[in-house]
Amino acid sequence: MVFDLTPEPLSAMPVSHTPRRVLMVSKLNPPASRAAQVQRTELCQKILSASAAKLIVVRASAGFGKTTAMTQSMSRMNSSGIATAWLTIDDADNDVSRFLFCLNASVSRLTEGEAHTTNEEAIESQTASEAAFNIVVRLSENRSAFALFIDDFEKIHEQSVLGLIREIVEHLPAHGQIIVGSRHLPDLGLGRLRARGQLLEIDVSELRFSVEETTEFLVNRRQLELSHDDLIRVHNRSEGWATALWLASLALEGNASPQSFIQRFSGENDAVADYLAHDVLDQQPEEVKSFLLRTSILRHLTPSLCNALVPGCDSDAMLRHLDTRSAFLAPIEHEQLTYRYHSLFAEFLRSVLYARYPEAVADLHLAASNWYEYSGRFVPAIDHAIEGRRSVAQ
Repeated sequence: MVFDLTPEPLSAMPVSHTPRRVLMVSKLNPPASRAAQVQRTELCQKILSASAAKLIVVRASAGFGKTTAMTQSMSRMNSSGIATAWLTIDDADNDVSRFLFCLNASVSRLTEGEAHTTNEEAIESQTASEAAFNIVVRLSENRSAFALFIDDFEKIHEQSVLGLIREIVEHLPAHGQIIVGSRHLPDLGLGRLRARGQLLEIDVSELRFSVEETTEFLVNRRQLELSHDDLIRVHNRSEGWATALWLASLALEGNASPQSFIQRFSGENDAVADYLAHDVLDQQPEEVKSFLLRTSILRHLTPSLCNALVPGCDSDAMLRHLDTRSAFLAPIEHEQLTYRYHSLFAEFLRSVLYARYPEAVADLHLAASNWYEYSGRFVPAIDHAIEGRRSVAQ
């Protein structure tokens, strides 16, 4: 077992002991649960039943409840006598030495118990390669069932760190698991694990709230008095997106006209728009932002149609990229390489497009209209032509 890691002593990290201990408290403990949380019973049971999986990946965009599903699963494992540990990733963990220090502290909770503390001086005297090797050995020698939860994994991009985690997954004993929460598919050799039956993937389709969970959240947890029809409308508008339901519930508290609000609830709602702007759109590279905004006028997205609206873009590659990294883009069943945006996300994107680039809207609709006409699909061609003229009139 060879680790190609920079052989710097861990003491090279410029972090004093006191701040480091404070840092460890926040990184090694899962977020506290809120009273309004819905118990994701079926989801947790699926995770707990995946005994053959070495790696479990919980993947979705911001606000779909990855962390909640993980913390609830962790709690159920603890109740079942399975040792667990938690590690929240931040951008600085791309430094190999810092990551190893944090990982070692987390692993110590699995191998030694929370009441024990790891000798920091002994750790800091090791090279990164030695520390990595010792972590793998300690995990492989652990005789009890255990699970290591790693959240916000999408922040890891350093290949040395990713290589280390791949090694740990590869050498996990049969009773050990790593559960990863990430906004996109992690580079951890998923194909090999999938082929071996050692991978469980939880994606947005399973993280979305069901109608029953939406009702549980809004009526039983948030104590809102809503009719069955209103509950169905909120659920359909949110498409089971947990954060949208939370934001809607805040607006509905004490609202004298809940039906009116629900009918108007959209991606242009201030709270929803602020969340999507900060946590989703602003996090994207410029070329992705441009693609999202320009294609937001489309009901369905295909590579050829998107190329007509975003000249020079490899839309096939972009759509595949977004499909693995965003829960706000969903493939349409039985339609090869055809996608759609989450309805609230599409409304939000269009509002940004109209506000920032109003002069581009008519040209985008014209491009879409021409593409549909050339493809012999005259109804959507006419629809986009009308929308283009309407945008000019406004």
